Amino acid sequence: MQTNAKLYSTQLMRLFYEGSVLLFFVLGLVITVALGAYALEQFSSALHWIW
Repeated sequence: MQTNAKLYSTQLMRLFYEGSVLLFFVLGLVITVALGAYALEQFSSALHWIW
């Protein structure tokens, strides 16, 4: 019974770890896309201002 609880705890920890890594990866991807769109918008606005 003890080993079963330990195995469950290990699986839970691994699931939490992988989930947090995946969450941070998706969050970073979203932030990168948002910043890229914002930078593109600013660049386009600057080009319109120049021309």
